[in-house]
Amino acid sequence: MSSLKELSPELLATGENIVGNVLIDASAEVDPTAVIGPNVVVGPGCKVGAGSKVTNTTLMKGSSVAKSSYVDGSIIGWSSSIGSWCRVTNLSVIAEDV
Repeated sequence: MSSLKELSPELLATGENIVGNVLIDASAEVDPTAVIGPNVVVGPGCKVGAGSKVTNTTLMKGSSVAKSSYVDGSIIGWSSSIGSWCRVTNLSVIAEDV
């Protein structure tokens, strides 16, 4: 992500709720009250709900994080869902469609 910042900074997301290096696909939906970053990749068709915080994480295609959840240092697999008020941390890896 740091090399992307140097070579193509226009690809990184910006905004009041974006912290550090964050890459968000154009088809993803991130609530403006969600805090994203640093070091986050939000894949195509992903959704991040209101009041959530996602740090040091990759959200694969079609995955979602519902409102008021915290995800840190994890990989959320394709089409997987994190419910409301959940905490997913410490290098959790969630498989496809969980």
